[in-house]
Amino acid sequence: MEVSRNARFVAWISAVVVSAASALTTLPVAFAASNIDVAFDSNGALVVSENGVSLQMTVMEESDNTLVISTGSTSSGALVESVVYLVPDPDPAPTAPTMTSGDYTDGVVAFTEEPDVVTPDQYGEEFYSPAEYDSETLIPLVGEVSTGAEVIIVSGVLPVGGDGGGGGGGTLPVEPPVVEVFKDGQHAGALDAKGTFRDNDVVPSHSYTYELVGEDGAVIVQAGAYQSQAVTSGALRNDRIWFNYKTFIPNERVSVFSGSVCRPWWTVGKIYFAGDDRSWSATSSRYRTRAQVKADFTSSSRGVYLNKWVSSTKRYKDATSTKVVASATASSKNIKLSNVKMGTSSASYRLKHDVANPLCYAAGGIWYQVDATVWRNGTASFYGHHLLAPNHEAYVVGSQGGSYQTVARRALRSFVCLNVDCGTGAWSKSFSKSVA
Repeated sequence: MEVSRNARFVAWISAVVVSAASALTTLPVAFAASNIDVAFDSNGALVVSENGVSLQMTVMEESDNTLVISTGSTSSGALVESVVYLVPDPDPAPTAPTMTSGDYTDGVVAFTEEPDVVTPDQYGEEFYSPAEYDSETLIPLVGEVSTGAEVIIVSGVLPVGGDGGGGGGGTLPVEPPVVEVFKDGQHAGALDAKGTFRDNDVVPSHSYTYELVGEDGAVIVQAGAYQSQAVTSGALRNDRIWFNYKTFIPNERVSVFSGSVCRPWWTVGKIYFAGDDRSWSATSSRYRTRAQVKADFTSSSRGVYLNKWVSSTKRYKDATSTKVVASATASSKNIKLSNVKMGTSSASYRLKHDVANPLCYAAGGIWYQVDATVWRNGTASFYGHHLLAPNHEAYVVGSQGGSYQTVARRALRSFVCLNVDCGTGAWSKSFSKSVA
């Protein structure tokens, strides 16, 4: 995670995102809560370590002015998710935070009366300037880490400038009961001297809501407006995740000019092809092409598999006739997988597609490319490009009995785009623990 990028994305919070982590395998007894440590570094990045070794965390989501979600795996194969977010500003407009001087007890982090700023006196008055917005102003952060065994909450600060600000960031040491922790509305304890709170009283498949409350009663993490909803192991554990991509012609029939593009080349005027006569649908069996990628996480058949189908192309006699005068099926050889990486917790791959009308000897192919990463816990990200014909639709579903979720829907611009450079469409879609 780039420090400056992390800083800017964390700077302002305006949304709530559910944090959920799942164990990908049955956790061994050796996987104890004490193995995982969490702390903010001087740049406001959340560092998660196991037995003193930092875990490699992959950024899953960065929401404008909201948060950063990252995932990683322990040595035992358990998924670890971290969420970093800013303490909410009571003013809905993104105004610059200010810090005020005051009487602070040595060694104790003091919260201002409004829960948008925290001032650690141990950093000295030179690190804050009243009513100024500079690189040395400290923004309070809250981090949350969910594992299969516990939920860990940690407090921290980030220099507004995002470049370290002279070492002004990091995890805030505190003295209980400066920040009290409430779990599902019940008092659960306080941040310890290292600025962290550990909750080992968790049950798989259960969700918990945590609130952090300042010493003066100010809610640092506000219930309702800003919550941390942590889910422990068992919430989602897909054995398989399917990604389906279909291209289709929404019309009952379509016309193209004959001659240099479509047979018969000696004719004049238009020729007509059968369409799929439908709208968007995750389950329709009418399509031009269909590609299905299955990420299988079971130990007996772990891998990424591609199934592909191409429907026959039919040419009608004329604009109104139902008589089929020609029919052919294009090859599926150019529907391919590449860049496949398969692990116990995630799979990534590139799906590439280029299939042309077999009755149009010079027609360009229906082209698209998708880069995908799916996690067994229901998190997924997709990024695609496509030519602007025909309709394109993509869906994802897991093995937990959930329904298809829409990844992309892109409507036809013109069939001319198969032969003329109309550019390509680009799209992206991500899911956080919701593919089931």
